[in-house]
Parts: sequence; C-alpha cells; structure tokens
Amino acid sequence: MKKSILNLGKVLAKTEQKNIKGGKAIGTICKSGICYSNNWVSSGILNGDVCAVLFGFGSHCRGNINNGQCCLN
Repeated sequence: MKKSILNLGKVLAKTEQKNIKGGKAIGTICKSGICYSNNWVSSGILNGDVCAVLFGFGSHCRGNINNGQCCLN
C-alpha cells in the first residue's frame, strides 16, 4: 500500500500519457507536407498566408495556405 501511494507523484513518460489520454504527441501530429481542407483557421485567404490546423486537446499545427487548403510546413 505504501509503495502505491508513493507512486502517485510519478512523472509519466509521453507514451504513458498517450495511453491514458488516448491522444498523440504534437510531434507525431504535425507532419510537413500534409494539407487539410477542413478544421483550419487563418486571418488571410491568399496563397502563402499563415494558417493553423486545429486538433483535439487544444493542439494545433501551423502551415501556409495553398489553393484553399492549410498545408503544414
């Protein structure tokens, strides 16, 4: 019992956090060259303007608009 109480403050590794939350680490979500047509925001509409693709848990990836899509860089 004492040992299990002492483990409550243990720092979890990224893989352990992933297993608990069911999410992905940011580095695995943001892959360069992938373009999204949905779920993105931008203050501009022209090719080359900065955009961001939104994911769950408040995470996002940045890219640039290209032909109406947000392409990660």
